[in-house]
Amino acid sequence: MTHARQYPIRIEGITPRRLRLVVSVGLYGGALGGASLLVNFLARTDPPHVPQHMPADATVLLSGGAASASAILAALMALWMSNPSERERARGLLVWLLAGFGFGVLSPVFTGAVLPLAMMFLATVNGDLPAADFLVHTISALLQGPSSAFTHGVFGLFTGLMAGALFAVGAWLVDQAAHSHTPRVSAYMPYALAASLSVLFYGIAAFGPPETLARFG
Repeated sequence: MTHARQYPIRIEGITPRRLRLVVSVGLYGGALGGASLLVNFLARTDPPHVPQHMPADATVLLSGGAASASAILAALMALWMSNPSERERARGLLVWLLAGFGFGVLSPVFTGAVLPLAMMFLATVNGDLPAADFLVHTISALLQGPSSAFTHGVFGLFTGLMAGALFAVGAWLVDQAAHSHTPRVSAYMPYALAASLSVLFYGIAAFGPPETLARFG
């Protein structure tokens, strides 16, 4: 009996350095997307009402949906901008500023596309929608995605552009760390930077002074 020769599975072009960059930038972009949604919702408070943070369940589900969409966008941008060569140099700040502008414009659109689905999950969890009709409401939410993407893309543009500026600087720092000549810095610092910046900005959006945050939306 002959046995087939086993070959190791290899994904062409995905080097360890490139993977660290994509994962780290994706994590950071996701946190900024979730934070932007929270700030934008605070800014939509109509007078004489005072801006207030949403309840915990709404914060987690709605910003979680925004973070997922923004993380995919950020990871795709980092994958497109990076090069499979291990010896490639880090991108300059100007390049990342251009990428940040693209992230700022597109992230509210991506967020708006998933917002009806996130709101449907929230209504189901709270008992406002019967679980038996989950499939019907899911299809309805998916159909509302394009119009919601346009609406939130317009109303969330200002907040998105501010997030894009933060994205550019943070992603540039992550890129510099990922291409460091020091092996330990290159291996661990991109993740540490992305995680620290993500916790910082999402924490500010989720727990910072509502009235102050509303001015940035």
